[in-house]
Amino acid sequence: MRLAALIIACVPAAWCADADRLRQSWLAIDGPDEAPVEGQAFEVAVDYALAAGPAATLTLSGYGPWIDLPDGTYETKRRHITYPGLEAQAEVQPGSGRQVFRFTVPKLDGGSGVLWVAAFRDQGGKRWPWEVRDSTAMRAAPQPLQLAAAVPNNLFTYDEPVAFAVSAAGRAGAALTATWTLTGLDGATAATGEQRLDMPADGGPARLVIPWQGRGVAGLRVAVDGVGAASTTCARIPDVMAITRGQPTAFGLHHLLGSGTAADHDRRMRAARRLGLTTCRQFVSWKSIEPARGTWRLDELDLALAKAAEHGIRPLLCLVDPPAWAMRERYNVHFEPFAFDEAGWSDAVGTLTRRYAGRIEAWEWLNEIVPGSEADPIAIYLRLCELGTAAAKAADPQVRTALAGGLWPRSFRQGLLAAGIARHVDILPIHYGGGDVVEWCRKLRGRLPFIHLKDYGFTKENKPTYCEIGA
Repeated sequence: MRLAALIIACVPAAWCADADRLRQSWLAIDGPDEAPVEGQAFEVAVDYALAAGPAATLTLSGYGPWIDLPDGTYETKRRHITYPGLEAQAEVQPGSGRQVFRFTVPKLDGGSGVLWVAAFRDQGGKRWPWEVRDSTAMRAAPQPLQLAAAVPNNLFTYDEPVAFAVSAAGRAGAALTATWTLTGLDGATAATGEQRLDMPADGGPARLVIPWQGRGVAGLRVAVDGVGAASTTCARIPDVMAITRGQPTAFGLHHLLGSGTAADHDRRMRAARRLGLTTCRQFVSWKSIEPARGTWRLDELDLALAKAAEHGIRPLLCLVDPPAWAMRERYNVHFEPFAFDEAGWSDAVGTLTRRYAGRIEAWEWLNEIVPGSEADPIAIYLRLCELGTAAAKAADPQVRTALAGGLWPRSFRQGLLAAGIARHVDILPIHYGGGDVVEWCRKLRGRLPFIHLKDYGFTKENKPTYCEIGA
C-alpha cells in the first residue's frame, strides 16, 4: 500500500519574520504499538517543541490508503480514501510537550492503514509551511469465518500442501461443508471443490486442503453455509530458500522495514526471504528521526534494522524529508535538491552510519529528484552527495552510496555525470524509462560496482516493463 501525497504549497517569503521560529520548532508523531481493530478506541500522541512566540494550534489529521494508479473505472482520480472522525486539534503554548489525541477506528475501506499528518497553525489559522507524517496499521473486525496458513503470507512451495486452518465462530463440534473457488490472475476460475470440516469441540480450527497443482498466484474464496465467506490470496512458488541455500540473491523489494512490532517485522521478512528477496530499499524520513539537530528518535529504525540483520535482509536506506532546521532557503521540500546545512547533513549521516555500521548495505541520497527551483541544482546535489558519501565512508568504509533514482529530465542526469557525480557514489539507479539497462551496463563497465534497477519488472516474454513495487 502506498500512503503518500498531500503536497502543500510553501511560500517562504511570507514567513521570513518567523524563520528562526519555524526552524527551531518541531513535531513527532507516536502512534499505537499494536494495530487497533475496527470500533476500538486508541491514542495517537504528538511530541512537540514550539519556539518562543505566541501560542499555536497543533492539528492532527488521518487519511486512508492513497490510490496512486486509478484504473479509470472503479477509481477515476488519484486520491486518499477518507475516514470520518480522524481529525483533531489542540492549542499549545511555547515550550516542549506531548499532546495525546483519542480516536476510534472507523469502518475500513480497501486497506488497513492510516496516514497521519501533523502540523502547526498560527493564531490566524494559517498553516505553517512544513508538516510531519507517520502511519498506523489498523485491522478489520474479526469475521465469523477466518482463514490462516502456517506459511508466510500464504506462499506455499511446490512440495507443500495448500492448506488453511479454518475457524468458524460459534460452531465448535459442528460438521460443516466448505465450498472453495480459486481464481487466476486472468479472472478465470482455476479450480473449485468442497470439503467436509469437522470442527473441534474445543473451538479450534479445522484443516482445509486445496488440491491445487498450479503455479503462481491465485485468489481463494471459501464459503461455509450458516457461517459466511472469507477471501484471501495464495501462491505456489519454487523453494527459493532451498535453491539458494539461504544465501543472498540479486533481488529485493521496497518498504519492508516500516513501522510495526517485532512480530510484524518477522512476518514481513519471512515472506520476503521465501520469495528470494534479500535486499530492501527503505525510505527514512530525516525529519522524523532527527526533528531538531542532535535530537534523535531511533527506536523504530533500531528495531527494523535489528530484525533485518536477523533475517538476512540487506537494507538500502533512502534518506528523504529533510527537517526545516536543515534547510537554508525553504521549510518543506519534495522531489528536488535543496540548499542545506552542510555540517548538519554530514553529522546526521555520520551519526547514523556509525550507529548502524555493518547493518546498512547502502545509502541513497534522496529519491526521484528533478532540478526544482534552486538556482544551481547540479551544484547543490553534487555537494550533498560529496559530503554524504564522505561522512558515510568515514564511519563505515564498507557502506556503499547511491545516486537518487529518476533524475528527470535526462539533461539533469547528464549534467550531474558531466560534473563528476560518479566520483561520489558507488551505485547508479536505472529507473524504468530512464535508459536501456544493457546500454548503461556497457557504458559503466569497470566504473561502478552495482546498478539498481528501479521500478523494473519483466513480462512473460522477458521484456522490461514498469513495476510499481520495484525490483
